[in-house]
Amino acid sequence: MMFASFENWRAGKSADFAAQDPLLDCPKCRGRGEIYDECFECGHESEHDCETCTGQGKLHFNDLSEKEWAPIFTYAAYFAELIEVSRDLSSFCGKDFFELMCDAVKVSGRASMGMRA
Repeated sequence: MMFASFENWRAGKSADFAAQDPLLDCPKCRGRGEIYDECFECGHESEHDCETCTGQGKLHFNDLSEKEWAPIFTYAAYFAELIEVSRDLSSFCGKDFFELMCDAVKVSGRASMGMRA
């Protein structure tokens, strides 16, 4: 099998990230380091340092809980990587891109579920 299923891809990616422990944008403040709040009653805006990243805007992967890092490994990211790998294989090996993508979609399980990526 040339392509990994979504579950295997996600497990492999999270293991790679855990081993490398890269610095990522904070999921709470999206890398800004500050949180902007707006009062729904009066519209007053306030700003304060993000408590999750202590205002730095970045966190190491291993400092995040699974709930916080889970959105990194989405089906959209998985399919983007499948397309990239299929394109690279097609170019390098001279294989038909669309045949490779058909194989990738079959492995992903999306074809049998009738779901879109």
